[in-house]
Amino acid sequence: MNYRHYICQLFIVLPLFLFFSCSTEKRIREAEYKAPEYISAKPVWFNGPERFRTPTKYLDIPPHPFFDLMPYWLPKSSTVSFVMVTPQSSPYLYNFDLKTGKKYLRHKKCAQRDIWKRYKGRIEKSPFSEGFVPRLVDQTGRPQTIYVFGDERYFENQQSSDMAFSERVRVVGGVVVQYCRYYPCKGNRSWKTKLVLIAVNPKDPKFRDIYKIERLRKKTDWNYVRAYIENYRGRKVMASREYPSYRIIGEIPAIKAGQYAFDKGFLFSIDNMNILRKQCYKLYDYMWNHMEKIRNYQPKKGEIEKAIKKMDPIGFYQNDFGANVISDEIKEVENIETKEKLDDKLDFKGDFNRFFGHLMTNYRRQARSCFKYVQSTNLNENYRRHWAFAYIENFFNLHSLEQSYECYRKVWVDNPKLLSGKKQFKEQYNNCTTDAFNRSMERGITRMAVLKKRDSEHYQYIQYDNRVGGTHEKIYSWVYHSGKNLSCVSSKKDKNKKSIYQLVELKEEVFPLDVSWEYFVGDKTSDNDIIIR
Repeated sequence: MNYRHYICQLFIVLPLFLFFSCSTEKRIREAEYKAPEYISAKPVWFNGPERFRTPTKYLDIPPHPFFDLMPYWLPKSSTVSFVMVTPQSSPYLYNFDLKTGKKYLRHKKCAQRDIWKRYKGRIEKSPFSEGFVPRLVDQTGRPQTIYVFGDERYFENQQSSDMAFSERVRVVGGVVVQYCRYYPCKGNRSWKTKLVLIAVNPKDPKFRDIYKIERLRKKTDWNYVRAYIENYRGRKVMASREYPSYRIIGEIPAIKAGQYAFDKGFLFSIDNMNILRKQCYKLYDYMWNHMEKIRNYQPKKGEIEKAIKKMDPIGFYQNDFGANVISDEIKEVENIETKEKLDDKLDFKGDFNRFFGHLMTNYRRQARSCFKYVQSTNLNENYRRHWAFAYIENFFNLHSLEQSYECYRKVWVDNPKLLSGKKQFKEQYNNCTTDAFNRSMERGITRMAVLKKRDSEHYQYIQYDNRVGGTHEKIYSWVYHSGKNLSCVSSKKDKNKKSIYQLVELKEEVFPLDVSWEYFVGDKTSDNDIIIR
């Protein structure tokens, strides 16, 4: 009786089990069909006017790994697509330039001591591969970072630098990382927070059954993992001491980590990508066309002396990144077309100062957003235009680094934020002359070189990434450097058996020495205007 009852129950339960199992498997298969394990990018983002892209070495349209791929986030299976930037076994660390879609060398890895003094051994080899989630930016405005655990043989091999592809990984959690931008960081408010996703490659048998970060910690030396994350991007190195710049303050479960990344970050849709690109192209052409009109303007006798040069005070927009701020930036760019002020019929005659003031008063936020996401020129198509935009972009970069230009003294100065949120010095350019703006461009390069020599935040213009370990790619773009450096421990010992510390620095110039700003008509340089880089 019991046996027949058991058989009866089995025949009742088994069909239900098979039904739910098959239906669940079917749903997963359907979902996975929409998210292939390997996707090669089709070049769409740069498929526009030639003046806004750098072609490949075969003169083809290059793909953009961030904009031309999709994340395909599936919450139920916690899977997402990612683009690898630095493989686990690489002796070098690479960064990704969002404008050009190229990766470039950041630094060579070396053995370090834990700046927090929690891990006793040396820190050098990466325990994971590093990459980003396509089309998703985090709270800092950068592509969403993701660390993926798994042996490299289970990842796809990129055959050519002209290719871009993504592959599927399983998110098992996230770590909350804080960054000290300006030393000293006192209190939690001084530390900037971002989420880093932690994932595994399910193709690797070692991590095939890992779904939670708690189990991942048991599979790895998590103390080393934590120490690596808190040290591998550098620290504040001063004359006599070193100070930490990164720290982990918490962990987040898998589903919540993915939801948080997509809710608090900004996911680019097809529509706002198309609008962003279109409007930035329009703004770039507007800027260049007026600059050329000003250069070619032939003033009547006495016209410049009689011109009244008045401009509204210019205050540069400063704010911490967040999803709402990035959304506002995109909306600002989208609104370019609705503004009547973007009018090619406006006549600034020969006054570059009047034009630049008009640009800063009305389009500084839009231009800053465009320089962040959209490539502005093609060096091969028009080198004059390219280098002019390189100087103007450097002007914006300096302001993002809390630098201001004093027109009266014609110098760049530190202008930090106060606790009130306002700048220390009021930024006004209503008395700026064309000569002063010309000097601001050349002296802006000098100022950026000073920031680099201070080991402060700075930007560096990369032409070819041809350093040892570099990608040997054409970059032709300003790239960000945190100013945080590695403090390497030499494998050799001196007679006292003390570790020998050496500072790892990038010694390249911040800008090509053979390029200069093309001065506007009517301005002269003096003998004491020496540009030091």
